[in-house]
Amino acid sequence: MTYGKLISVCAAAAIASGLPLVVAPAAAKSPITVTATPLDVPTRSVRFADLNLASARDQQRLNLRVDSAIRKVCEDTLGGSDDMFDGRACRSGSWDSAQPQIALAVQRAQDIAANGFSPIAAVTITIAAPQ
Repeated sequence: MTYGKLISVCAAAAIASGLPLVVAPAAAKSPITVTATPLDVPTRSVRFADLNLASARDQQRLNLRVDSAIRKVCEDTLGGSDDMFDGRACRSGSWDSAQPQIALAVQRAQDIAANGFSPIAAVTITIAAPQ
């Protein structure tokens, strides 16, 4: 089995089992953690390629997009439940997982603005309800 196939098989097994998968790209200094979520958990990806995250204004726009995605994910997860406690807990847990992703994206943008490059690999912000 070739090295590439072995990595693919391991990645597929990790994703299927819901375990975190750590990938270390050759150019990156720190590994990227990809957390797989079960297929029945609602998720949203937050796009931000059109934003300059080195600017405070665009960071605020990103936070608004993340907030909107969190509200939609929690709405989907709770199925329209009126339980305010569950809604708050869902939003709080989702924000807890989104904040490190946002911080990485902002740090990468600031590195690129200051140095023309960043050791942080490009990230996608994925919102999922806490489990």
